[in-house]
Amino acid sequence: MNQSAPSDPFWDAVRRRHQDVTLVVLPPTDPAPVPATREPNAGAEDVQAAAERVVAVAESLWQVAVAVDTPPPRTDVVPAGTPGGVVVTWSQQWVGVPDAAPVSAVAGELNQTVVERGPLSSVQGHAGEHQVVALWSQQHATFTLRVTSAAFEVGRRARTEMLRRGAVER
Repeated sequence: MNQSAPSDPFWDAVRRRHQDVTLVVLPPTDPAPVPATREPNAGAEDVQAAAERVVAVAESLWQVAVAVDTPPPRTDVVPAGTPGGVVVTWSQQWVGVPDAAPVSAVAGELNQTVVERGPLSSVQGHAGEHQVVALWSQQHATFTLRVTSAAFEVGRRARTEMLRRGAVER
């Protein structure tokens, strides 16, 4: 048993109990690097403008999918990418949907789609610069639509303030 490495009580006990096993204890490695914060390339006005575009696209897709007026959905700023990055999201859910027709309707409006059919039907794609996910659950008879903007680098302080405020003004 080679004891050239500094002694550690845990590994000493393992070595004593398992003399038939050769243990190699490597020195600790540096933790994975945290993504660097890039220079902010957007401000609150840019994020608000993106929120308005997300809402316009989402409401248009919602009308194509279900054509039902529902309570206003929530539009939020959420963390993304680097420590100073954010995206704007819009999501809405409708319960009592008998089939996957809304998912098919949304799929017809998107570019670069990935469609999955079955008890949990979904479509993922893009409407312009926005990422879109539409889901239908057979078990719960629920249709969900989520639209997300491209990421913005706003800086750590601005991101913290945006996340603290919560929903985007509409």
